[in-house]
Amino acid sequence: MEPIEGHVHIQMSSLVEMFNSVGQRLKKGRTESVYQNALTVELQLHGYHYTEEETIPILYKGRSVGQERIDIIVHTNFECIIELKATTTDIKPDNIWQLLNYMQYKDVKYGVVVNFNQSPTKNLSYVFVILENGVPYTFDITTNIVTKVTDYEYVF
Repeated sequence: MEPIEGHVHIQMSSLVEMFNSVGQRLKKGRTESVYQNALTVELQLHGYHYTEEETIPILYKGRSVGQERIDIIVHTNFECIIELKATTTDIKPDNIWQLLNYMQYKDVKYGVVVNFNQSPTKNLSYVFVILENGVPYTFDITTNIVTKVTDYEYVF
């Protein structure tokens, strides 16, 4: 996979600053919706355009079997889906697969799972995800390391 473009890296860094601001100000013990509302305030203050709580249908053999909601889709400068969590556990593979399903449905190349961790010993965490030609990768913004997602075969 090609290296992450400069402007995309800058946008990812800006999002991380917003995540950190929300986490530092609200601390632990809030619900996911509170963190989501605070993050949308940050997005507004930084001039980002976004949508939230977009409903997408889940189809099975052409029939609706349910629906899911995308927490936030950022539209400014680069399109990115944000999946929020507020749990005591680390970000798990199923969180990444959930995000990848949203990314595939919306045809969005970038996404991030953010966990406003509720454990007393852990801090906010996030995993950026890139979907390049149908292949999912995680991206560590601090080291610039791109890693193919391999916990099990991902096929659209």
